[in-house]
Amino acid sequence: MRQASKPFTLHVADAAITDLRARLARTRYPDEPPLPAWSTGTSVAYLESLIDYWQSGFDWRAWEAKLNAFPQFTLPVHGIDVHFIHALSRKPGAPALLLSHGWPGSVSEFHKIIPLLTEHFTVVVPSRIDGNNLVQGPDVVLAAEATQPLAMVLHELTTNAAKHGALSSRGGQVSVCWERQSSCTSQGGLALEWRETGGPPILVPGPSGYGASVIRDLIPYELDGFVDYVLAPEGVRCRFEIPEKWLCSSVLR
Repeated sequence: MRQASKPFTLHVADAAITDLRARLARTRYPDEPPLPAWSTGTSVAYLESLIDYWQSGFDWRAWEAKLNAFPQFTLPVHGIDVHFIHALSRKPGAPALLLSHGWPGSVSEFHKIIPLLTEHFTVVVPSRIDGNNLVQGPDVVLAAEATQPLAMVLHELTTNAAKHGALSSRGGQVSVCWERQSSCTSQGGLALEWRETGGPPILVPGPSGYGASVIRDLIPYELDGFVDYVLAPEGVRCRFEIPEKWLCSSVLR
């Protein structure tokens, strides 16, 4: 059955904004090394200015008002609520024009041009979820001991994708999907699959380094889990399973 779209209004809760600003205020900066800026990573001075902007310079309510000036909707597609702007043309019978933002990016990039385009077109602007990443799975709460190994593995996969893999090219895509299941290696648990497509081809996998050993070995060693890490020509695939004992029985709210 075809499902109808629902009107949508953007509103970030005051509590969420207050919490974000409080966490930004608690940022602990490292010392800037006595080397040229950006030579060893992000410039500390730049990072400080960026955090200051998000803490006190960005006007959340002003941007909400700009986006809420356009008719917005959500539509469930394969179980995911897809957000989009649907601005009708002032011209009767005008053709539809679909705008698609890049990655990283959002529909806010078009807030100036949409009013101009509606002189001649009905404009549809979806918030892309099928571009460079898809993250999908049920709510899961991990035991504290499992968070660091999992975070380190995902950090290595993300870093590699950004430097050499799917996230290093315009048309690349990363999907991260997980589920709780009873067929994992250790009689139940969490199964997560990382898959890259559309990036540079992997011609000949190089020698395994520290990052590859983190991906392959950390979860089996620390959590008694299972990892299948494949450097396929079309892109990296990684599936890992974590035993049930590292999952909490309820989701915290």
